[in-house]
Amino acid sequence: IIDPLGKFYTCPAFIGDSDYCIGALTDEGAEFTSLYYDIHTRDVTLLACQDCEYLPVCGGGCPVRAHMRNKTVDSYYCGSTKELTASRMLLYLQHKRPDLFRR
Repeated sequence: IIDPLGKFYTCPAFIGDSDYCIGALTDEGAEFTSLYYDIHTRDVTLLACQDCEYLPVCGGGCPVRAHMRNKTVDSYYCGSTKELTASRMLLYLQHKRPDLFRR
């Protein structure tokens, strides 16, 4: 997301919070913060949630929320991933295989 001042954020929830600005447009082009590089070099294979069945779907969750909670992007943040993913999977199956849900 790019705000009206030309600053970059990972999502609308963080616009205006300079702690979570990941870069900005400058006269020379774009400049990125260390948070940008931390997010983009995050290795989800090192997170504590390796045994979670949702890891392939969420990739360890939101790295910025993880940073807010644990002061590092190298941690996980599930949020509502599990509940939303389960609901999405059910809706998908109901759409693709309605025969499985007939009584």
